[in-house]
Amino acid sequence: MRVSGGERFGSGIVWSAAGGLVLTALHVVEEMEQIWISADGVEAVRARIADADPALDLALLRTEEPLPHSGSIARPIAPPQAGERVTLVGWAGRRADAGEILDPGRRFAGARYLEIGARAEPGASGGAVLDARGAVVGVVDLVLLDRGTTLAIPIDVALARFPEGAPAGAGLPSALTAERAAPSRARPPP
Repeated sequence: MRVSGGERFGSGIVWSAAGGLVLTALHVVEEMEQIWISADGVEAVRARIADADPALDLALLRTEEPLPHSGSIARPIAPPQAGERVTLVGWAGRRADAGEILDPGRRFAGARYLEIGARAEPGASGGAVLDARGAVVGVVDLVLLDRGTTLAIPIDVALARFPEGAPAGAGLPSALTAERAAPSRARPPP
């Protein structure tokens, strides 16, 4: 899903299609006066921040109407490991970047992240990090410019923080992800 408002845009992950819930990075939406959720072939719908966690840099958006998608994200079978290949999926250019997990427990600004050996493209923040099975293992959050790596919030952290409408774990159609504005502008959570 594309998350946009004004000149900013990012990505999001459908958390609950029936509940109209989309998970994204808080820095994507916190300054948007109006938030719109869209995808290819889907008319944009308005959304608002239903819940947010500044320390995790995560926001749960609620659309004004149910999302026209079925299914839910696939949960990983096991926590991601160093060396595991992953794909960062975002809205900008509808492209995905592949890399491997360098550190599944990277500490940065007081939080735990997955450090990935790939540089997310602008607009990828809030998008999904997928393992080889297509399970969502993380949420793209920021790029460490000096290292050329991406930090993602582990999906287990997001599931623990936002259990409302949390996905049960069916398949993940590729259209269920969306992207964010310039991860290079991303700042670490406070």
